Amino acid sequence: MYKSLEIGDKVIVLVPVSTHKMYARWTSPCTIVEKRRAHSYRVRMPDNIIKHILANKIRRLSIKTNNIGVIYETDIDFGEVENTSVTKHTPTPRELCTRNI
Repeated sequence: MYKSLEIGDKVIVLVPVSTHKMYARWTSPCTIVEKRRAHSYRVRMPDNIIKHILANKIRRLSIKTNNIGVIYETDIDFGEVENTSVTKHTPTPRELCTRNI
C-alpha cells in the first residue's frame, strides 16, 4: 500500500544506532518538510537536522492519551483558564469517584 504523507505531518523515523544493520530505533517527533519522489521525503529530525528518508523507514506519528490533567476552580497556579463548551454529560467529581462494586 502506498504511504501518503503531507508536508507538516508528524512522523517517527527508523534510524540506525550502530553499524550493525539490524540494530535501529524509532526516533520522534519528526516533521515532513518536503516530498522528494514517490517513496522518499525530506524530514526534520528532533535535533533540527533535515535528512532524506525513504518511505519504508517512516511511520505516521499517532499520539494516544491515557490520562488527562484536572484543574480545579480553586487552583491559582495556572492563572485564568477558560472553560470549554461541553455537549455531552460531564460527570461530577463525585460520580467519577463512586464505583459500583
